[in-house]
Amino acid sequence: MALLTPDFYLTGVLAITKEGLDRYGYRALLLDADNTMLPRDGSEVPAEVVDWVHRMVDAGIEVMILSNSWHDRVVDLAANLGLPLERNAWKPLPQGFVRASRRLAAGKRQTLVVGDQLFTDVLGSKLWGYDVAKVVPIVEYDLPHTRFLRIFERPLMGSLVPTDRLAPVQKRRRQSAVP
Repeated sequence: MALLTPDFYLTGVLAITKEGLDRYGYRALLLDADNTMLPRDGSEVPAEVVDWVHRMVDAGIEVMILSNSWHDRVVDLAANLGLPLERNAWKPLPQGFVRASRRLAAGKRQTLVVGDQLFTDVLGSKLWGYDVAKVVPIVEYDLPHTRFLRIFERPLMGSLVPTDRLAPVQKRRRQSAVP
């Protein structure tokens, strides 16, 4: 199912490097917040993620947070990282993607969306013409509706294995133990 297949499947945001982005022609990142940059139920961004964001920005990558959350903690997150924010995005619906694309200098083909959920981040990105990297959630604890959707994510992700570098998903299928 093409609409539910990420272009990349990564161990986390730290797997994204400037060199990897350059290789695929990306100049901008639209980052989900919860379980992508920080634990869903926390407000503390891991220090290595803070450093990674600063490296991306310093390298000339346009970085914006695109979050379904409407809570003040995502406003604080964006302010603390010095990043623009589109909150209450309603992913996979178009409005958040449309608002974000109006604010980015890079076009859709030069923008990579990064998030942890198949039915919001991946589906929304695919529906609205963006490439997307699905990351392994930072923590397994989720809100009840997300826990429910994760039941359907597992079989749809099949045998895909996350990697620690930007490489297209179709090249990384888990090898069967049976010849």
